[in-house]
Amino acid sequence: MVWREKMNPLGLHPERFLVAQDANGAIKGFGQLEPKPSSTDAQFLELRTLIVDHSCRGQGVGSAVLQQLVDRATNKDIYLTTLRQTRSFYEPAGFKEVPLKEAPRSMMFEVAAGTLVARLAAGDALIVMRRQKT
Repeated sequence: MVWREKMNPLGLHPERFLVAQDANGAIKGFGQLEPKPSSTDAQFLELRTLIVDHSCRGQGVGSAVLQQLVDRATNKDIYLTTLRQTRSFYEPAGFKEVPLKEAPRSMMFEVAAGTLVARLAAGDALIVMRRQKT
């Protein structure tokens, strides 16, 4: 699914995956949060991956995976990078777009590279979103 979605396979850690399966055990989607240090010595989480099989899109699989990941992230901010066209998917879960320059330092290389790739490969802009800790 990662290759089909043209996602960056770096940073995939299956031991952190939250997997959505159907009754037969077929994987319908998965996501992961990656703990990251910040320049203030506080930790935050990065939503590194959220993928839903094309056959299950629009059925709530992605929203359910996202909500489960958010529920696990108590007392930590969560950041993500995504395409501008997908912003509305994350907003109901409490994510808000932040200026690229406000991305944590440890995400800056990904933001810089992703900005170029998003423009060339997807014809869209890369954005950074944050969900503040609860």
